[in-house]
Amino acid sequence: LVSFVINLPSMKRCLPLLILTIFSFSFGIDVQSAIETAKNQYGMSDADIKNAAQSYTEQGSDVPADQPVDKSKGRVKVIDKESDKESVQVESLKNKDIRSVVEKRFPNELKQFGYDIFSSVAVTFTPLKNVPVGSDYVLGSGDQMMVNLWGSLQQSFSADVDADGAVMLPKIGKVIVSGMTLGRATQLITTLFERNFANFYMDITMGRLKTIEIFVLGDVKMPGRYNLSSLATVLYGLYSAGGPTKLGSLRKIQIIRDQRVMKIVDLYELLLYGDKTGDVQLKRGDTIFVPKIGETVAIRGEIKTPAIYEINDNTSLYEIVGMAGKYTRNTYIKEINIVRKDKLMDTFKLKTLSYKNLEDFVVQSKKFMVEEGDIIDLKAIDDKLYNWVNVEGSVKFPGQYDYTSADNLDALIK
Repeated sequence: LVSFVINLPSMKRCLPLLILTIFSFSFGIDVQSAIETAKNQYGMSDADIKNAAQSYTEQGSDVPADQPVDKSKGRVKVIDKESDKESVQVESLKNKDIRSVVEKRFPNELKQFGYDIFSSVAVTFTPLKNVPVGSDYVLGSGDQMMVNLWGSLQQSFSADVDADGAVMLPKIGKVIVSGMTLGRATQLITTLFERNFANFYMDITMGRLKTIEIFVLGDVKMPGRYNLSSLATVLYGLYSAGGPTKLGSLRKIQIIRDQRVMKIVDLYELLLYGDKTGDVQLKRGDTIFVPKIGETVAIRGEIKTPAIYEINDNTSLYEIVGMAGKYTRNTYIKEINIVRKDKLMDTFKLKTLSYKNLEDFVVQSKKFMVEEGDIIDLKAIDDKLYNWVNVEGSVKFPGQYDYTSADNLDALIK
C-alpha cells in the first residue's frame, strides 16, 4: 500500500480505486463495477486508472489467485480458461523432454533407427481379412471351406472344420482334413466325390479363416495375449502389440514355440534391405518375446541416414556406415572422428581415423570394430570451387570456366 501511494502522482484520486480493488478481490465484488464507481464518484479518467493499475502491478503486488501471472515482466497475464487451456498444455508438452533413455546418451538431433515403422500403428494397421490363400495353406479347426460343384452336380456349400479337425460333406460324410494343405484336401475330397458321381467339376476355396492365439511379451507397448489370423507373421504380431518400445531390441526378437526359441528375428534385415525371409508365419501358442535393446552406436555428419543404431557383436565401422546409407558426395572420407569412452579413466576421448583414399577406407574400416556408445562423425569436404575463372565482356558465352583446361589466356577465351 505504501509503495502504491508513493508512486502515484495523486494519492487522493487513486486511493479510492485501491480500496475498491482490494474489496473487490476480498469479497468477490466485480472489478468492472469498482472501476465505474471510481469514474463516477471520484472523477478518475481512464488514463488515471491505467496508470494506477500499472504502478500497482509493477511493485510485485499480489493478484487474484485464479489469474495466472507472468512474473518475468511484472505484469498480470490473464489466460482465458477455455480457449487458452489447450495452448498452455501444448506449450508444456513442447518443453518436456520425450526422448528415450537410449537417445539421451547421444547428440540431441539423433533418433533411434527403425522404431518409426511402428509409430503410426493405430492409423495404418488393418487386421488381415478376406485374404486369398494358396494351395499350401494348412487347414485346422475354425477354418471354413467353400465347395462349388458344376456339371452333373449343381451345388455350392460351405464346410466348417470342427474341433475334431473334420468337415461334413453331403453324401460323403465326415472327412478329416486338419493338418492337410488346401491342395491335398482338395484332391482327397475330389476323389471321394468321384466314387459316387461322374461328369462333374469341383472347386474349393477358403471362406472364413481360423484364428490363432499367440502372446507378445517383453519390451513392447501393449504386451499380452492376441487372437490373430492364421496367416499372421511376426511383424503382424508386433504391430498388434504396438511395436517394441525404444528400450526393446529390433535385432534379437525371439519366437518361442514348444518351450524353446525356434528363431531369432532381426528386423534390420527388413528395414535396411527389404528382406522378409525372417518374418516367419506364426502358429497357435507361439510367443513373440522382445528382449532389452543391445549395444548402440551413433553416426552423424555427412551420412545419408544419421541415427542411433543397435549393433551385434563384432560390428565393423564399414558395416555401420553401410547401415546409415553410406557416404554422400560431400563426405570427407579421409578422416573420421569417433568419440569413445575410456573405460579405465572413465572419460570420453576423441579418436581420429585417417585413410589415404576411398579404397583404403573400405579395407581398413572393415578391420576397425565399433564399441558400445561410440559416436561416429563424418566430415564434409570444402564445397568451394578453386579451379575456375570468370570470363566477362565481349565474348559469346560469358561465365565460369576451368582454367586448367587451357594452356594460356588466348586458348581459354577461344
